[in-house]
Amino acid sequence: MRIAAADWSVHPRKRWVCECVDGVVSAPRQVADAAALLSGDGPAVVGFDFPIGMPAAYCRAAGFSHFFECLRVDWTPSNHPALAQPFFPQTPNRKMAELEAVLGIARGDWLRECDRLAGAAPMFWTLGAKQVGKAAISGWKEVLRARPEVWKIWPFEAVDVRRDQWVAEIYPALGYPKNFGKRNPARRREYAGELLARAAQLQLRLTAECETAVQDGFGPHPDGEDPFDAFVGLVGMAESLGDIPSRAPLGDQCEGWILGLPES
Repeated sequence: MRIAAADWSVHPRKRWVCECVDGVVSAPRQVADAAALLSGDGPAVVGFDFPIGMPAAYCRAAGFSHFFECLRVDWTPSNHPALAQPFFPQTPNRKMAELEAVLGIARGDWLRECDRLAGAAPMFWTLGAKQVGKAAISGWKEVLRARPEVWKIWPFEAVDVRRDQWVAEIYPALGYPKNFGKRNPARRREYAGELLARAAQLQLRLTAECETAVQDGFGPHPDGEDPFDAFVGLVGMAESLGDIPSRAPLGDQCEGWILGLPES
């Protein structure tokens, strides 16, 4: 089975993937597009760290009954938001209160339940270090809409974990302490022992290149955070797969869920 964790970004140079094939983990590498990840034969799961789902409060207000309906929309950030185009803003110096007034939805309801539990940022906001809106738009268009038909989307479609080809949402920050400081190379090196121990417990076999990268904190520069997140995401996925039923319950049809996130 192939397991892959993709640290996704609007910018292709910041897209990294870490893959495990039949228990062997390769060093994270850059990947420009999703087509290379959603290809090949045999069972596979690819995790992406962009939201796969929409807040239930928004779906009710906008008239969506299923997330797949949202995938048919051409979303775009705008300085003139509307209920039909909630991603905001396009330029700096705008306030969340503007969007709140237009949508008629309290900003606390811009979060899905899994966002609240994970401490994720509001989906519709598209500026700042923690914004996820642009990555969501990119991921829905370039990954989910463009995926081959055989690839299922968990948890909206029931999957056979060990037989199907499927994609899921991941959140690498679940795999390290809060306020970790992942842009700091020294912190990443300090955490290497913990990551290697978790990988060993899962009986994952790291290539020499991968083990060296982990021990080195994925390089001396802040942008080592991207391959770091890909590796952490891969380990988290491997830890989670054993807890997913062979046929995952569909649950909510709008919000989705983050792979590996406990329900409470």
